[in-house]
Amino acid sequence: SPIRRLPTEILQQVFVECTEITPLGVTQSLDADIFFPQPDPSQAPLLLTQVCRLWKAISSSTPELWSSIRLSRHAYRAKYPRSLRLLRDMLETWLLNAQSLPLKLHLEVDVRWIKFGEAGTTELVPPPLCNDILLVFASHAFHWSTVIAPPVLARYLFSQGIDTPMLKTFSSQNWNLFSLDMFRSAQELNCLRLNNIRVQSLSPDGVAKGLRYLSLACCFHPSDLFEILAYFPELVSLHLGMSYGRFNGRLTKRLTHQNLLKFVASDGLVVPEVLDMLSFPSLRTLVVVGNWRVRHVQSVAAMLSRSSCSLRYLEFYGTDVGFVKDHVKREVEQLLQFTPCVRVHQLDFRRP
Repeated sequence: SPIRRLPTEILQQVFVECTEITPLGVTQSLDADIFFPQPDPSQAPLLLTQVCRLWKAISSSTPELWSSIRLSRHAYRAKYPRSLRLLRDMLETWLLNAQSLPLKLHLEVDVRWIKFGEAGTTELVPPPLCNDILLVFASHAFHWSTVIAPPVLARYLFSQGIDTPMLKTFSSQNWNLFSLDMFRSAQELNCLRLNNIRVQSLSPDGVAKGLRYLSLACCFHPSDLFEILAYFPELVSLHLGMSYGRFNGRLTKRLTHQNLLKFVASDGLVVPEVLDMLSFPSLRTLVVVGNWRVRHVQSVAAMLSRSSCSLRYLEFYGTDVGFVKDHVKREVEQLLQFTPCVRVHQLDFRRP
């Protein structure tokens, strides 16, 4: 047939296009543009290996097809040992086909594996065959590039004494991380998504100090913002959710972060006690989330004036309809317009 006469390189490119794999080098530091195929024989890339011997040989020798994978909680069936053995063998073949390319993993966990202890502690207790499946992933830790996993599963994998020299993106959004030591071998780590980092555990020996993208669902205390900015001088994007408590002023030294381009912060972090201590000369995008008031805008305007940055985009995202009424918009616009050294190219007001 005509397709058999196509050069191998053309067929490989067709296969990659059919499986929606993001080309290497194009993927951003966040994972929104990564397609994670599931190990399903009825879908590519496994489907390609069943068409004929030629397609099996070509697809199996095209590592880009196998460089990302999603394993959902529905893939585990503890009562079907044969199915689990087939899944384990399938995963071994899949990851071997990826060769040494950067590997992107999106893993979920069967809730039946989780043992809940006292004081909210959890432990992963998978059946023996499921444990074998997880160890297959752990054996390829040397070329993990992106890992998205729930906390209990991430802790289990990193407890295997693994090294992750190629890890660039790690996401476990419900995890309160008490130490960055697990990333000691991840010298290329540049994107981290967690629930929170306990700033008291940030060691001075430089673990993950080259981080460029950080997203935390909550910030335990406004003072933690200073610790985070000081510890990660290379940050270009910082997203901080809800914060608790009031700034106690224990840090009296002003801080200038030279590299931050994007800052998404809750209303509890854009108060005078905090922003009066900060400058962001490179800032281009600022998003304020929460029940903001005009006083929050005043704090933002003062910080922008002091930073002398040229802001491309400023957004106030609130849940109260009253804060996006026309008279409030006009007051905010005038405030920004008449504050010295404030340049905002686009101003938006949004609510859910």
